[in-house]
Order: sequence, then structure tokens, then C-alpha cells
Amino acid sequence: MDNTFDPNGAAIEGSGIFGLPYFEDESEIVIIPVPWEATVSCGGGCSYGPEAILEASMYTELFIPKFGSFYEKGIHMRPVNSRIEILNKKSKKLTRSIRKDPESNKPSLIKKRNAINALSKELYILVEQEVNSVLKSGKIPAVLGGEHSVSLGAISALNKKFPDMSVLQIDAHNDLRNNFEGFAHSHASVMRNVLSNTKVSNLVQVGIRAFCQEESEYIEQSEGRVVPFYDEDIYTKLFNNETWDSICDQIVSNLSEHVYISLDIDGMDPSMCPNTGTPVIGGLSFNQLQHLLAAINKSNKSIAGFDLVEVAPVSIRNKSYENDWNAICGARILYELCGSAIV
Repeated sequence: MDNTFDPNGAAIEGSGIFGLPYFEDESEIVIIPVPWEATVSCGGGCSYGPEAILEASMYTELFIPKFGSFYEKGIHMRPVNSRIEILNKKSKKLTRSIRKDPESNKPSLIKKRNAINALSKELYILVEQEVNSVLKSGKIPAVLGGEHSVSLGAISALNKKFPDMSVLQIDAHNDLRNNFEGFAHSHASVMRNVLSNTKVSNLVQVGIRAFCQEESEYIEQSEGRVVPFYDEDIYTKLFNNETWDSICDQIVSNLSEHVYISLDIDGMDPSMCPNTGTPVIGGLSFNQLQHLLAAINKSNKSIAGFDLVEVAPVSIRNKSYENDWNAICGARILYELCGSAIV
């Protein structure tokens, strides 16, 4: 730790995430950046999310009264795994041609899809290995994407340590499609892959407001393993004089003792993430998110790990993110997740 660190001063150039001075071995939370976008359906740019959030985080105020000086327990962000950077470059190159005709069965495009599927599987294994290394040192892992498909490796690793674990997904979409656009590890299929490839006790979804019939039928056939809290239903309850506090209690009551939080930024109101790839009208306010996280803490359930995905900055060409609204909001939400996991 740098003894010149001043929590009330400006972040020092070259310091860690949020301007903090802590090394990994001093930190309770270790953030794993995963700049990956291989299967994005609409707008791109989320692979720049980790570096944008890192830069914007230097302007995040450290003191939050309800958390106190929780940052003193240490938050550290690892450098990007060089192999992940290589995989991302390869996948982006392949994806560009597929995006022009995503449903095509041309042999050349099928070959490229298969190549992306192979890269995605390697990425999944790499993320799982990185998370395992954090768990072995007794720390809380956090994954910073990148597209939502990066969550699978993290959830898989944590579920092996916490067999009873629930997943709380905050998202505009169910992400329960099967092999969307031919991608085995599509961002739109990530939670279906989680349910198929892990033994998580259940999946609780909050903020859902854009989904297809296939996903709706999958939920109906899940025998209660998927518990959706649709955005429209939430607001119907609010308009009928239910409180957000009582709705949060309903959400939390469905979670097991150990919880993994997967937060797709498009689960929030689009004003916080206007450049994300698939924004949807509606969503949670930041204050609603804060109260939901507080409800988890109040219940004495443990946040075993978490991710923040799909943050896409605007200023990609000049790579100056300190004033990028998407990155600023992403950094503040990441900090809130860190505080909720540590307290």
C-alpha cells in the first residue's frame, strides 16, 4: 500500500481502481476485467467497458455514509489477462462479417461461427480459472465485462464452492435463448447456459422487460428454478401502493444463503447506460438498486461474487473516458456492488 494515499484527495496517477492503493494480497475484493464482445446483437463497444470504468472510477467519491470507510478492506483490479485480449481481437475480426448477415447458413459464415464458439469456450475456461484463483486466496471475485456471456465462467467457479448458490440477475432481458444466432455462448443465452451447466439453486431475475416466447415457455417449464420479477409487474405493484421495500423483501426471500449478482447495465434505466448495446425503456433507478442491495445485506445473506457487464463507453476512438457518462455510471454502480459485498 502507498502510504501517501489520501482518501479525501484526488486520485494519484497510476493508482488502482477508484484511486485506491491496494495490492491484490491486501484486498478483500479482486476485480477481474474481461474485455470481450464476440456475440453482441446490436451496438458494440462493451469490450472497452473495463478500461473506461477504470479511468472514470478515479473520480468516484470514496466515502459513502452507510458503508463508512469500507474501501480500507481493499479493492484491487487485476491487469487484463493477455490471452483474453488475444481472444477478443480474434473474435471481433470474425464477428464483423457475421453481423452483416447473422442468420445466414453460408458455409463460410458457419465456419466463422464455429470459430467464435471455440474462442468463447476458451474464454469461459479462462474466466473460471481467474475466479478460482481469487477464491483460493479467500477473496471475493468480481468480473467486469465485456458482454454478458462472461458471467458463465464466474458463476461456474463460485457454484462449485457454494453449491446452494442463487443467482440474482438484474437485466432488461431474460438471456434464456437457445444458441442465439448460432452462438453457443451468446450473451442472449448466458443464463440458459448457467442453468444447463451449473447446479445453482435458482435464478431470480429483476427488471425483465424484453423477451421472446421461447424464453417465456422455458421459464414456465423450469419448475420454479427461474423466478422472474418483470419490470411491468414491479411497477404495477408500485402503482397499487405496494412499496419498493416490500417488493425487495419478496425478491430477497427467493435467494439462498449465498448469492451471486449478475448486473447487466441495461437492467437499469437507459439514462444510466445510453450507449449499451441493447437498451430498453424502463428499468431500475439507481436508488432502487441501492435499496435492493441493502435488503440483501439486511437479510444476512452473503454476496459470494458479482459481475457488471455490457457497459459501453462512447469515446472509443480517442479513449478518453473521464467524462463518459456510461463509464461514470458504471464506475459508481461497481463501487456500490463492492460496498454491498464487503459489509
